[in-house]
Amino acid sequence: RKALKIIDGQPEPDLAQRGRAYASLGDLYMLWNRRTTALQAYGNAWTVLSTDGLLDQREAWFARPQRLMGTDPPGLYPRSVARDPSYDRRKLLPGYVLVRFAVEPTGRATGVEVIESDPPGLLDATVVAAVSGSLFRPRLAEGQPVRTDGATYRHEFRYAESRLKPEAAPLPEGGRIDAPERAELPVPPAGEDQPPAPGDEDT
Repeated sequence: RKALKIIDGQPEPDLAQRGRAYASLGDLYMLWNRRTTALQAYGNAWTVLSTDGLLDQREAWFARPQRLMGTDPPGLYPRSVARDPSYDRRKLLPGYVLVRFAVEPTGRATGVEVIESDPPGLLDATVVAAVSGSLFRPRLAEGQPVRTDGATYRHEFRYAESRLKPEAAPLPEGGRIDAPERAELPVPPAGEDQPPAPGDEDT
């Protein structure tokens, strides 16, 4: 708000600066979880930047969702490679995960799914979790936040092939990652000896 007061105090206020200040203020309010106030600031920015000559800046700010906050997936796999000075990083291979999702008017990502990844299954779940937990500046249309379908995010990394975990496996058909079903333990037939309870073993 101090920036807005300074801009408005000029003999000829710079409308571009004023619009950017409102948009940046909206981002701060989103990060502070004050969504209603954030949307008011975004609306003010939209109005100011709708002036002739500033429409390109309005598009740059609000034509598509912009990620404001979230955990970044690792750039190296496994993480121990970064802490191992003896490992020859020239042996690292390039990998990537490409995901598709929607951004709701609230700024939250929904329906995150993997489109492509190489190696398949290596960091898929990590990238899905990172995008799902991110906060975005929503896209605006006519000054109002709207849902955006088909947003994509590509995470690139480098990995040590010799240290791949055995659980790295291709994704199931459709590319979605679902929580694993809880395994059921086998029940022995009636009459057979049951395994001893902890603490009951013979000594």
